[in-house]
Amino acid sequence: MADIVSILAEQISRVLLDQQFNPNSSVPNSDIAPTSSGKSKQINLEASGRIVAEDLIREALASGLQLSVLKFKDRSLTGGNTAEFVGEITLSVPFVLKVDSNTKKLSEEAKVIRTIKNNLDLPVQYRQSWPEIYAIRYEAPYAYLMEYFHPSDGWVSMENLMYDKKFGKTGDVIFIRKCVERFLSISFIGARSSINNRLIPNINQDYISRIKERLTMASNKDNRFRSVRLIINNVEYNPWRYYLDLIESSQTKLQLIHPPFSTIVHGDPNPGNILLNLNSSDLDLKMIDPKDWLTGDYLFDLCKLTHFISVTGPVEHPINDTPKVLISDIEGGYSFDYKTDYQHWTNEIVSVCLGEAEKFANQNGDENWEIRYQLGMASNLLGLPIGRLQKINRLESAAICYAEGIIWLDRFCKSLQELKNEN
Repeated sequence: MADIVSILAEQISRVLLDQQFNPNSSVPNSDIAPTSSGKSKQINLEASGRIVAEDLIREALASGLQLSVLKFKDRSLTGGNTAEFVGEITLSVPFVLKVDSNTKKLSEEAKVIRTIKNNLDLPVQYRQSWPEIYAIRYEAPYAYLMEYFHPSDGWVSMENLMYDKKFGKTGDVIFIRKCVERFLSISFIGARSSINNRLIPNINQDYISRIKERLTMASNKDNRFRSVRLIINNVEYNPWRYYLDLIESSQTKLQLIHPPFSTIVHGDPNPGNILLNLNSSDLDLKMIDPKDWLTGDYLFDLCKLTHFISVTGPVEHPINDTPKVLISDIEGGYSFDYKTDYQHWTNEIVSVCLGEAEKFANQNGDENWEIRYQLGMASNLLGLPIGRLQKINRLESAAICYAEGIIWLDRFCKSLQELKNEN
């Protein structure tokens, strides 16, 4: 145990030191607050790292963290040793350590997973599709220990299977479809078993506010994302605030597309957060890195998957060269011109996802799910540019996600207006 604690303490201390010595960092006040000298600060942080490590390991071992024999070595009998045999055992402890000094969401993420794993009202198959959480720290530095899924045991992310050629699956539509259907099956098992008609998700908060907040941040970062006139691949669109004002004035009809229930949700099931085991006959699946929501609109999860398959994945994992975007000044705004290469299976896989959503919606009285799906796609895509603008050399990705999100937002507003005319 001592070696485990030392390794953990070193890693945790490194995170804390990086945060504390970073002038842009804003670490909450705690027992690891900065001291007057850098040297004493480092000593305090290293000590704090060891304390955190010891706490995590104790909880992990008590929670069932498995120790496996890595090496067994005979040792000679010496001195007055009367034992028949002496051996030295080296133990392996496979787990993932996640640490964040700044945000409580990390701990809440782990709490969500643990809550799902411990909820006996959920089907076993669904609960088994989440990792074990061995230990959680609920104060700064926030941290948790999670079950590790080693590539040597056959674990690969769905994202890598879809887009990384070294796995040899990128062109195999039958296999890609099998992977996606496996996830959809597990996801809807969870949704069906957790329908709550008394807890209704708020699409103003979950979708519309997200668009406004994220685009405001993006426009403050880069003027080309301001609410101005747009021409996207030779088609004209309105400024994004125009669409938000239109939605705001249509609150009565917006109520018609609210989900009639909530379900358990992942919150961020992009293919990078879905692990599949290629060594298992039925493609064992694990979902990692959820949002800290626990419940919400099942379509939000679906949009997370389909926007990645149809937009984000092709942009960030291009078949040929990185997609080129030409942003030009026009009267009163900007023109966005781009072209993206898609995997040949893209439309088929998106259709599979929508087919499962339609089946679930029809079975549970969600009449206007298709219109809400359009809003979900807009919200997810328009929430992405700010993150990409904050990273070097991600303008192409930010611009395409923005443009595609505007297209979905325009489509949604037209559908909402048509719904208004019908009711």
